[in-house]
Amino acid sequence: KLSGVTLGNTADFAVFLIMLSLTVVFIASTTGSRTPIKVASPAVHRYPIDPLVPARVSDHKDVQTGLWAGFINPCLAPYNATGDGVADDTETLQTAIDDAYAFRMSVELPSGKTFLLSRQLAFIQKNRSRAYGFQIVGGVGSIRPVLRLKDHSTISGNILLLFQLAPSGAVPGHSDSEHYNSRFRGIDVNLGFNPEVSGLSMSGAQMCSIEDVRISGAAFYAGIIELPGSGGFSANIAVVGGDYGIVESTFRPNPSVSGLLLQGQAKAGILVNVARGPLVVSGFHIESEQTPQPGYSAILLANQTASMDNAFNGEDGSVLLHGDAVAIQSEGSDFVLKNVYVSSSTTVVSCPHQKLTISSPASPSGWSRVAHFVFSASGGSVWDNGQPKSTPDTPTAYPPNPVTTADAPPGDLVTRHAWIYDNIPTWATVGILNVCDDYGATPQWVNASDDDGAKIQQAISDACNASSPKFGLPIFLPHGEFGLYEPLNLLGCAQIFGSGTHSTALKSIAPGGGCWSDGRAQRCSAMPVNEDLTGNDLLGSDGKPQPQKCETPALCCMMCTSHDPAASPFGHCGAWSWNNQSKTCWMKTGTSRNPNRKSHDVSGVVNPGAMLTSTHPIGMFGAAPSKQMLITDFSLYTQTECPFIDLSAGLDVLLRDVGISLSGPLVPPPSKPVQAPAFANPPVLPRAPYVSLRGTVNGKFYGLPLDGIFGGTNSGLGGPLHVLILVSGTGAGGAIHFYQASTEHLAHDPQVLITDSHDVHFHAWKYESSLNSGSSIPPDGSGSLVRIAYSQNVTSFGASGNYHMYNTTVPVIDVLSSRQLRIQGMVRKAAWNEPPGTVWLRDNDNGVSRPGNEALLLYSTQALP
Repeated sequence: KLSGVTLGNTADFAVFLIMLSLTVVFIASTTGSRTPIKVASPAVHRYPIDPLVPARVSDHKDVQTGLWAGFINPCLAPYNATGDGVADDTETLQTAIDDAYAFRMSVELPSGKTFLLSRQLAFIQKNRSRAYGFQIVGGVGSIRPVLRLKDHSTISGNILLLFQLAPSGAVPGHSDSEHYNSRFRGIDVNLGFNPEVSGLSMSGAQMCSIEDVRISGAAFYAGIIELPGSGGFSANIAVVGGDYGIVESTFRPNPSVSGLLLQGQAKAGILVNVARGPLVVSGFHIESEQTPQPGYSAILLANQTASMDNAFNGEDGSVLLHGDAVAIQSEGSDFVLKNVYVSSSTTVVSCPHQKLTISSPASPSGWSRVAHFVFSASGGSVWDNGQPKSTPDTPTAYPPNPVTTADAPPGDLVTRHAWIYDNIPTWATVGILNVCDDYGATPQWVNASDDDGAKIQQAISDACNASSPKFGLPIFLPHGEFGLYEPLNLLGCAQIFGSGTHSTALKSIAPGGGCWSDGRAQRCSAMPVNEDLTGNDLLGSDGKPQPQKCETPALCCMMCTSHDPAASPFGHCGAWSWNNQSKTCWMKTGTSRNPNRKSHDVSGVVNPGAMLTSTHPIGMFGAAPSKQMLITDFSLYTQTECPFIDLSAGLDVLLRDVGISLSGPLVPPPSKPVQAPAFANPPVLPRAPYVSLRGTVNGKFYGLPLDGIFGGTNSGLGGPLHVLILVSGTGAGGAIHFYQASTEHLAHDPQVLITDSHDVHFHAWKYESSLNSGSSIPPDGSGSLVRIAYSQNVTSFGASGNYHMYNTTVPVIDVLSSRQLRIQGMVRKAAWNEPPGTVWLRDNDNGVSRPGNEALLLYSTQALP
């Protein structure tokens, strides 16, 4: 239904085209069309199912063929849900959900089925372990499964699908920051006629997500009430009808949605009562009813406290208002808009307490556009083109005239920050490579010490070999843990996926301990050699390469961006270059050092021992497949000193739902400042970046959970190269987007390093400082969150976290020789005992230093377009 548009003039026709494009996206997200189901045969499985599965379920393995993969089908024995939309399936589904949690599996609802519910489905975790999680997904098929609530039902708490952590003895909802590993994906919800009921609530943190979901009904309160944040995310969400589309009333750091469609809400599309920092929405369309109720706002910020908390950041969106309505109304909260289209001749901004109203001018196309707008009731900092545009502690609206006439909005606004649902394979997709059935890999209950990595690598090589009949096929990692003796190379083209972050894991298991079986971790102590400016060894008097000590031990673990000297000219790698004779990467010495570089600006270098790497061996495999590179639905467990991910090749990467842990499923430190406990045996951290992106790699990275790094008293663990994320030498292949990156607790400086790169963007960034609360490591107990060096077009859109600074010399954001930097809606919670004079941002080239006690509503080194 296209909102009753009459094609009577140019403006109406433009609206029609936009609604048509949005409806096509909406229909695609609703139907969930995919390739046909592959029915697995029990005879092909080479190993027994997980012994965690009791006989009452495993006795039905001949029909529950998904048990090997890590999935329970509630329509099959022993559950036998009907899925006909007539019989009540509530009890049966709840039993399957509880079993899947206990077995570390997921519930998979078959395509085309409708499950009638009469009470709440509860996904209540009782412990904080990341080894377990409630995950329920839709199966492969032409029509997504539906959960339908019976009309006039009585629902506990008026929430149909409740995801929550409630440890024994704790108050429900008070442990949201430690709620991990919940997932609701690929399922539609019909709330029927239940005016007080909301569809789903998931106030969770890292590895929690709501994905590919449509919620509708005849009468209901809200589609989603409480989104994941703190590293958890939501994507591809549609809500049709109800009083509200999204309601946020929990103090959760920057909850977010990427790809949001809201249509026909009665009171508001988005209602923000309480949030920690801003609610961040990237890519959205909100449309009112044909005759909006009095007081309707597409976005309503209802909290009257002047604060960057309870705020809103919206980018790449459109708002179509019918009749007398408001696009965004703030009762006192800050907000930021970027590239938002609004139907013309309507009220765009209403801030009644500040007596601010901004209207949309008449436009031939029927649309106006807000390129950029910042409103601060809290008196946050606003800088444009390197100049102040705000007065401390004074409300600011900038620019004063933000709305201009515009052509109709692009048709990809909703989708540009998300993925195409139909393009993601599952275990039941026709034409996948199963590393167990097809290559002989074994989960840990069969053999916990064999090298599964060699078999997985063979699957990757086949999938990336243009002459192989398996070229371009996705690679599936079934339920279980799989041991790696060597890093896996995704070869710049692989699509690799598992059965869930709680269900599938890759684990480094080098015989005899250490990082990898060939001793590459021990090579970190090797001495590099001096070299001349041409990249040849400088020889000593004995005619042998002359040794040269590294500036820090960690530098010996690094390699250059490229093994091709022509692709890595002098200056790009800074202190390092590729040596033509020894075929290794060594530190430059003497005059070959770039004198402008700090010793910890490791531009272009990376540890060779990451668990997942991606390089493209030129000439080995021919053309890469046209499909996007995919990494999803499994966890990485390392032993000591092993980094996790190093991608230097791969176009249009989609990484989502990947767990990361130093040793296995663990309970990370609490998300609040505490004095780190003394360790009898302190953890040994990787002496290199945990995640490295470099070279031609580009794409979208959702929910990287780099929060399990406990600061502690880890002196002497490798110095400044303990960065959580390194982005180096990127941009040639395209932009890099991080959504809900969670960078936390690292007691080194900086936590994130972006160097020699361009087009790097953070959306809904969650961060925390080290948990050290005094003068320990680094000096004075705190370091920079991010250092941006020799880079351009780097942005952060919506961010928050506990970032405590106990010194006055190190900024939270350190900018060196970089251009086109833009920060919008960034806030931190300071410690009560911080000294005066802390620094939020230092931009050396522009001579700007911002105090640590303000919110960064806008900092732009160039004039806003």
